[in-house]
Amino acid sequence: MATTLNNSGIVFPDATTQTTAATGGGGYIMRVYTSSTTWTKPSGLKSVKVQVVGAGGNGGQGGYIYGPGGNGGGGGYGTKSVDQSLIGGSVSVTVGTSGGTSSFGSFVSGTGGGAGANGTPTNGSGGGSSGASLGIPGQPGLTGNGGNGRAGFAFSSGVANGDFQGSPGPSRNGPIYGGGGRGGPAGPSYYPSSTGGAGVVIIEEFY
Repeated sequence: MATTLNNSGIVFPDATTQTTAATGGGGYIMRVYTSSTTWTKPSGLKSVKVQVVGAGGNGGQGGYIYGPGGNGGGGGYGTKSVDQSLIGGSVSVTVGTSGGTSSFGSFVSGTGGGAGANGTPTNGSGGGSSGASLGIPGQPGLTGNGGNGRAGFAFSSGVANGDFQGSPGPSRNGPIYGGGGRGGPAGPSYYPSSTGGAGVVIIEEFY
């Protein structure tokens, strides 16, 4: 007899039935932080898996005399699992903005993307990671786009860069989770750039 599931519960090959969920472990909670805070170690915790993404770099300013600004690089991604025995009572959670670093205490961090240059189409570099068991660098700023933030669970596209067409494009910031910002376009005036997308910290708690 195979193990089956019916309206009464799980029926095992020996014809016994389990009608309630198992207790004493196996709990799971995921917490997503889009701003800096302090994480407090919960009671009964066994371990955490942490994912961090640094903020995208800002785009560079552009103008008629100096040309278009460069595009910002994408934020770096890092992930690490940490046993509860290594964690104290609380840990600082930092979420980067405008090319800043995102981190879970000193355990793991994702650095922000570099800013695009002002007045020249030199793009910012991609961010990296520190302390990660798996790190994925952010993409450098691209011609035509801000850098992509490699978020692991998602891919955060950049936005259109400044151009030589003599008029400003729409004011668009980088997407959240580490996308690089748009450089300001060339034109008859001095045009501002766009801000890189903020980072994120994801904490998965296992009980």
